[in-house]
Amino acid sequence: GQVGWRGAGVEPSQLTDRRSGEVTITRNGTVLDYFDITGTIVVEADNVTIRRGRVRFAGDNSFGVIQNFGRNLVIEDVEIDGENTAANGVWRDEYTARRLDVHHVASDAFKAHGDVLIEQVVAHDRYGGSVDAHAVGVQIQYGSNITIRCSRIEWGIPDGFGPDDVGRSVSIGQGIWLAYNDGGGGSRIDDVTIENVVVVGTGHPIGWQTESVGRICDVVATSDQGWEVFHTSNARPKGSLTYGRVIDGNSGRQVAAPDGASLSGCG
Repeated sequence: GQVGWRGAGVEPSQLTDRRSGEVTITRNGTVLDYFDITGTIVVEADNVTIRRGRVRFAGDNSFGVIQNFGRNLVIEDVEIDGENTAANGVWRDEYTARRLDVHHVASDAFKAHGDVLIEQVVAHDRYGGSVDAHAVGVQIQYGSNITIRCSRIEWGIPDGFGPDDVGRSVSIGQGIWLAYNDGGGGSRIDDVTIENVVVVGTGHPIGWQTESVGRICDVVATSDQGWEVFHTSNARPKGSLTYGRVIDGNSGRQVAAPDGASLSGCG
């Protein structure tokens, strides 16, 4: 069958750049195209494009299948397979992820710590082998200018597990988690947009532990465990929040905005 993002129409026979191990990119403006990598990709350059291919994790890695240390990385039409081992799918900040299929990752599909655009992605079938991991579809710990749109984030109960296993045999999975981490970058989370997204979590589909955020519109959010959509125990949102048409996938009802937000409609 086709690899990468299905809509790209990439056949395995087209993947002529085949490599194993850690592929490190150090030249600005590099384009990695039609590739099949068993290992990891480490980007240490600016304005790199990674497109039309797949990377299947192999090795010992605590960061991610694709790790970005550069600026303005673009990843398009790529399949990322964590092979039930990789900690994260795409790691860190300053990237665009467009039309990605991310699956079988042990912790987070995306770390998104500033200047990140995630659109038209699917994240699904998280690995459930560790109760210690805090598994999140999109984890945001600091930074600003972060957009998640037109995507499906399914980070619920992994295959082979049931509701009774959550917290005992398998970690609780959250869909999109905004959790200000003072040790990461030293700045709060700000200017986050979540729109036209379907998000599923084992626990709370959306964790909202930050002060300021921009827009959340046209979202269907479901908890496998029937928990509340928003988890806001550590910090209440402050400032202006554009909010509307957020539906609880279990009840089909509109979800109230997080407490403390000054609201304006989505239009």
